[in-house]
Order: sequence, then structure tokens, then C-alpha cells
Amino acid sequence: MRLLVTAGGLVLCGLLLAGCTGPGEPDARRAATGFLDAAERGDREAACALLAPRTSADLSTSEGQPCAEALPADRIQPGTVRSVQVWSGRAQVDTDANTMFLTEFDDGWRVSAAGCTPAGESEPYRCVVGG
Repeated sequence: MRLLVTAGGLVLCGLLLAGCTGPGEPDARRAATGFLDAAERGDREAACALLAPRTSADLSTSEGQPCAEALPADRIQPGTVRSVQVWSGRAQVDTDANTMFLTEFDDGWRVSAAGCTPAGESEPYRCVVGG
């Protein structure tokens, strides 16, 4: 079962470029909020629709079932967005509960990793989904 994975590559970029907020901040915030709201309602179909394609595919593959059945929505803590940092098509969204990472696609922002918490120096974040 793939529940805890790293988001190291995204974190490294975020740490190097922290504080660089781009024009995509409102859209990234909306995508993150939409994902959190869907997960909190238990609407796994809507939450999966907001995942990055690779994240959705990895979740389905690792669990051997469609994303909507595999998504551990009950393990994604709801929270209010506190900050959004955007850089070069990537975003880090910090909530009062945990951290999310998003990637910008042609059709908008998608969640690459969610339910992330600091894990330590060798493994900066562990995430419930993605990584």
C-alpha cells in the first residue's frame, strides 16, 4: 500500500526558490482548496479529477484499483490554505494541517502530492498521496 512517499524533488525546488510567488497563485490556491474540499466531502471522483495525471496513475497502479477507489480521502486532513508559493509551473501550498504540491498543466493546476508532513533531512516530506 502506497501511503507514505517523498516529495523530495518538489521540496528541493521549493526550498531553493521559496518566496518566489508568481501570477498563478490564485489559481493554484483554488485547485488546492477544491481538492481539500472534495476529499473532506468524501467525493473521491472530484478529488481524483484534481490530481496530476501521473499521481492519479501511480495511485491506481500501486493500489490495483481506479483512483476513486484507491484515494485515501479520509487520511487527507482538511485545512485552510495559509500560503501559496509559485515558481515555474510548480506550487507549494501550506495549510494549517499539512502541505500540498501542485503542478501547472495546460488545463490548470493539479495536485501532485497531498497530505505531506515534514519527515527530516534525508526525506524532507512524507505524503499520503503522490510524491
